[in-house]
Amino acid sequence: MLYERLRENLSIGNVEDEQDGNLTELYSSVDAMNKDRYRSGRGRRLAERELLTILTELPKKDVLELLELAKIKKRWI
Repeated sequence: MLYERLRENLSIGNVEDEQDGNLTELYSSVDAMNKDRYRSGRGRRLAERELLTILTELPKKDVLELLELAKIKKRWI
């Protein structure tokens, strides 16, 4: 999943093992919550609507950055 790829590519300097465990727990809980909320066809439409409302509030630079991330994600699939 995207979180796993981000976690692999993220370099955090001077982080203790306890904080690494907390990050792993955080990513796992976010994954579980998203699976419960967005697991059906209705869930996908809900996620698309949420994404569009967020995109309309972001500055252009951030929207273009998200577009590039989505293109990279599509290449990995």
